[in-house]
Amino acid sequence: MSGLGKKYNILKAASWYTVGNILVKGVSFFVLPIFTDLMSTTEYGIYSVYLSYVTIFEVIILLGLSSTVRIAKFDKDVDFKKYMSTIICIPVLLTLLGMLIINGRFLIVNSDLLSMNLTLWNYLLVTCAFAAVAGIIGAQLVIESRYKSYMAYSCINTLLNVGISLFLCYTIYRDHDIHMSRVIGQCASGVISCLFLLFITRSKPVITGVYFRQSLRWGIPLLFHTLATIILTQSDRIVIKYMDGYSAAGIYSIAVTLIMIPLTLHTSIENAWAPWFYKKLEEKNYKEAYKINNLYIIAFAFITGCFMIVSPEIIRLFTNKDFWDSMYCLVPLSISVFGEMLYCLPANIEYFNKKTTFIMWGTISATIINIILDIGFVFIFGYVGAAYATSLSKLLLFAFHYFLSKRIDRNSVFNNTVAICSIIVLWLVNFGTITMIEHMLIRWGVLFFFCIIVAVYCLIKKNSIMEHFKS
Repeated sequence: MSGLGKKYNILKAASWYTVGNILVKGVSFFVLPIFTDLMSTTEYGIYSVYLSYVTIFEVIILLGLSSTVRIAKFDKDVDFKKYMSTIICIPVLLTLLGMLIINGRFLIVNSDLLSMNLTLWNYLLVTCAFAAVAGIIGAQLVIESRYKSYMAYSCINTLLNVGISLFLCYTIYRDHDIHMSRVIGQCASGVISCLFLLFITRSKPVITGVYFRQSLRWGIPLLFHTLATIILTQSDRIVIKYMDGYSAAGIYSIAVTLIMIPLTLHTSIENAWAPWFYKKLEEKNYKEAYKINNLYIIAFAFITGCFMIVSPEIIRLFTNKDFWDSMYCLVPLSISVFGEMLYCLPANIEYFNKKTTFIMWGTISATIINIILDIGFVFIFGYVGAAYATSLSKLLLFAFHYFLSKRIDRNSVFNNTVAICSIIVLWLVNFGTITMIEHMLIRWGVLFFFCIIVAVYCLIKKNSIMEHFKS
């Protein structure tokens, strides 16, 4: 049973996701100067490390279940409604167990755990529980192409997070522990926005034994895959904190925050592209998938390159001088976003064929290499080295999943030469931008030149491009 209707419009969906995500993320970017003025690099570093722990523990509590939604949706033997009702119960049960263990531990041993006190741990667990449930329901909205509902949830979550955090910054936590305003703001917004999702989807938490067991069989390998992915993304800040201090972690975290600009675009396109790609795999229409995926790779490589060239000005625009060194991290980190986009191509083949064990081992391999690279690069080059370690690891993540997916389905869904040439060009752009980082006019002149070339090419090929859009 297909998870999509015949009238699914990938361009319309991508437009909604892109515009909506730009507006949502734009709020966070525009208030970033306010938070960087209110918080020192050390204070910002404390919050960023806490955020890394939130991300990791959310994945543990989620048990990979949000990724099983797309599998269940396209499985004709699954009662999708009962499946969803079952899996939203699991993160809540795990959170209650976690709170009992953590609070019991602090009663016995009155000392911090992973540099966090009991208050932070309780906020973390509550935040993770509601974020996990929201992640499951959000995955349902995406695969069912209910992009308006999904964007409404994203708006509520972001606006409440920023609003509550700023209110607390200027009132209760004005003169001390400013990071707590961000912690509480994130927790409160997560709870409210999750309740909104439960209401609009009429989700009722009821456990069905057969789907409880099935979800764990699918989800646990994906837990290790997702956990490895998060560690791959978050380990850099934790390594920097222990090897270079909270201040360095704070500076690096600004680059991680601003890399959300191209990452938001990728997420928007991926949310629209994944249901379409699943349908092509279901129809075995590899020819059309091949054509569109090649265009996708080229277009996203161009967008990534443009972002790299202007990223120093983005850093100067959104932060004060204390954080400007983060531009040396933002440029190479951009390649990691392109690597993540490439990785989605083979990974979705693995998801479609329910080969969750393949997904797990590919990602774990890349994560182990990333941790080794993080430690080595940070030791040699300082916190800037973590950006290069992350980018190399994301490209390895793509390579591992590409070779694993070929063991499942040998049909080509994109051109290897296009992908490899795009990677090489982006590394050249990276080193060129770093070399000319203080020469804005030269960089922007190169950007203008490439934009003219792309525009001329589009005019020459406008008929074939329009055919792709129509199809």
